[in-house]
Amino acid sequence: RRKDGEEKIKTMKLDMGDYNSIGSFTDDVSKVFQKVDVLINNAGLHPGNKFAAGKYGWERSFQVNFLGPVVLIEKMMPLLQAAPEARIVNLGSLSHIDAPKPIEFSKLPRNADSFGGYDIDYCEAKWLLSAYTQALNDKLSKGNAKIKAVCADPGISPNSAMWDEQPAPMRFMVRVCCVCLTHTTEQAAGTPVFAAVSPYENLVGGGYYTNGCLHPPRADTKDAENWTNISALIKKVLPQDLVPKDLF
Repeated sequence: RRKDGEEKIKTMKLDMGDYNSIGSFTDDVSKVFQKVDVLINNAGLHPGNKFAAGKYGWERSFQVNFLGPVVLIEKMMPLLQAAPEARIVNLGSLSHIDAPKPIEFSKLPRNADSFGGYDIDYCEAKWLLSAYTQALNDKLSKGNAKIKAVCADPGISPNSAMWDEQPAPMRFMVRVCCVCLTHTTEQAAGTPVFAAVSPYENLVGGGYYTNGCLHPPRADTKDAENWTNISALIKKVLPQDLVPKDLF
C-alpha cells in the first residue's frame, strides 16, 4: 500500500517446479515493470518420506528449493540490473548445516535409491542454495550493477503447510516441547522482510541472516571448489538454454 493509501499490488502465477511457468512469469513481470529492486525466493517444500520426482525427473525439493531459484534469478537478472540498487533474498534454513559432510556431488541429483528425506534431501537442497548464494554474490560484486545476494532464514514455523507433512511425533515435539524455538508466521517473515528493506549499504552481500542478525553459514558454503562443483551440477541438470551465463 502506498503512503497515499492507494493499493498497488499485482499478483501473478508462478510454479517454481516448472521452467515454462518461470519463463512466463518473468515475461509478465517485464511487461509491467521496467526494473526489479527486490527478488525474494520464498517458495519451498519438504521432500516428504517417500521419493517423489518433479516435472523433469529430479527429486522435488531439489527441483523447487534449488533449481527453481537458480532459473528464476537468471531470468530476472536484466530487470535486477536495471535497478539502481537491487537485492536477491533466498530463503535459507539452518538445516543446511546438517547436510552430508562433505556434500556427495556424485550422488546429485538423488534418485529413489539414494533418497534420504528431510535429513538428506531437504538439508542438501538448502546447503546448495546457501552456497549458490555465496557464489552468486561473489560474481555480482565483480560486475557493474549494484546487486547483492543474501540468505534469510525464517526459522521454524510449525504453522506452515510444510510442517503438516511431518510425522505426528515430530509435530508434537516442535509445537509443544520446542515452543520457545518456534516462530509464528508473522515472526518467520521478519528476517526476509528485514533483508528486503534494510538500507542497501547496511546489507552484507553474501550474508546469512537469521532473527534479523548475521549468522555464519556452514564454512564449506564459501569453498571455491564447492562452487565449481555446483556449477558443474547446474550444467548437468538444466537444459542448456537455462544455464546461467558466466557461472562461477
